[in-house]
Amino acid sequence: FINGKTYEWQVKTWGVDPDPSGWSNTAVFIASSAPTVLITQPVTGEYPWPELTVKWLYSDPEGHSQVQQVVTLYDSKGAELERQSKVTTVESGGTGEATLQRVLVDGEAYRVTVTVRDSSGMWSEVAEVTFDVAYFLPPKPEVELNLVREEGKINISIINHDPEEGEVAAVYNDVYRSIDGEEFKLFMTGVPVNTTITDNTPTVGGNNAYYAIAYSDLPSAIQSDTVSMDVHLPGHYFLSAGPGWGNVIRFLGDVSITENLGRDTVLRTFAGRKYPVKFQGEALTQELSFSAETTEREKVKAIAEYAGSVYYRDYQGRRFTCAIMNPKLAKKDRGLAYQFSCNIVRTEGEEQ
Repeated sequence: FINGKTYEWQVKTWGVDPDPSGWSNTAVFIASSAPTVLITQPVTGEYPWPELTVKWLYSDPEGHSQVQQVVTLYDSKGAELERQSKVTTVESGGTGEATLQRVLVDGEAYRVTVTVRDSSGMWSEVAEVTFDVAYFLPPKPEVELNLVREEGKINISIINHDPEEGEVAAVYNDVYRSIDGEEFKLFMTGVPVNTTITDNTPTVGGNNAYYAIAYSDLPSAIQSDTVSMDVHLPGHYFLSAGPGWGNVIRFLGDVSITENLGRDTVLRTFAGRKYPVKFQGEALTQELSFSAETTEREKVKAIAEYAGSVYYRDYQGRRFTCAIMNPKLAKKDRGLAYQFSCNIVRTEGEEQ
């Protein structure tokens, strides 16, 4: 058969009778050769970006267009890292392209393969390229911490140095935080370079640890060293409200607190049973009976009347979102002092 030509065919059959059957209906097929792909990016050698965009030249002897592509990325040991299959249209002589999601690691080696299908249903042979990744990183950021004792806050300064030869400039940072050795979680994203941000809800009775990741426009990224600060403020209690928990009041000295812990529990009595039956729910309860002297009447009033959640922290390491219940503010005999009392009830909320 000649590739690119259309062929028709029919069938007749013979049985016991010497006469054959009539011809079948006509079937049609087009003889076709497989398309070919030539990978033009990446090439064997070094690839200078963490994001992999694969490009190839597509051609088909009969001029059939590309209708599907499969691009697969492997690590240096042959393990498949990502497979991307898409329905696309590329005319013969045109360029196909695919951008993978996997972030390439600087200094690692990879292999990428491409195979495509044309509109006649023919698949190309698998094309492949092995390459090494070597791209520029931003300068390693530095993190410095400063405690604002009166408000129980920590100022986090991220220092991004100017790039030297073989480096690229950082354009933003992400900051991660861990409290008392727990898992690091993203604390703030998109922080501008050389900026100081404030953690309004660190523990004031334990360890606060932070690190920053600086990103370039490539994008490439590099992590700072982890820095930590032990904060122990004996006798300190804090209530915070407002955007980012930025409005803070401190109670120090004449503070009385009683903690009630447990689980939602109901007792029911039934005829024929000697003792009550206990029913428990899944919800946990944590409530503090709080009383403290303060001279900052307006701050206390603003937090007690705040429409959203409030955040509670103390020197024993307790820290949680809460609701302020039954707030009372009584004028004391001396000076500008007031006695503030309330019930602080832990509520469901995003951990800070």
